[in-house]
Amino acid sequence: MSTIIFKSVGHDGVNDAEDVRVVQRLLNGYFGVQAGLLKVDGIAGPKTIAAINDFQGCVTGTVDGRIDPNGPAIKKLAELHVKSAMAGINPKIASLLKQTPLSPKQPAGALLDSYWALLRKS
Repeated sequence: MSTIIFKSVGHDGVNDAEDVRVVQRLLNGYFGVQAGLLKVDGIAGPKTIAAINDFQGCVTGTVDGRIDPNGPAIKKLAELHVKSAMAGINPKIASLLKQTPLSPKQPAGALLDSYWALLRKS
């Protein structure tokens, strides 16, 4: 799996601004219309931690207010995000994307690595 965040985000997390922005963007996508609740500012404030708690309560079943690298919450957020993005793509193109890396020399996960890196930017 691609690296999505490098350090923990939320309650008692390291809260690196780039990682926090990724989590905020993913949470905004998960909560849809309610996304206006989270400002993508790289700060793990009370609203971000509350959104993490809500997501964990709804999806992972373990609520600790923190999202850890390679933990169940970030994996589920990423999975839901990618599924949502793929739903908006033509099914024939989506099928090709699932099966084919960008070039024979590029690892299949490189595209996702680049995508997560873009989400870290402000």
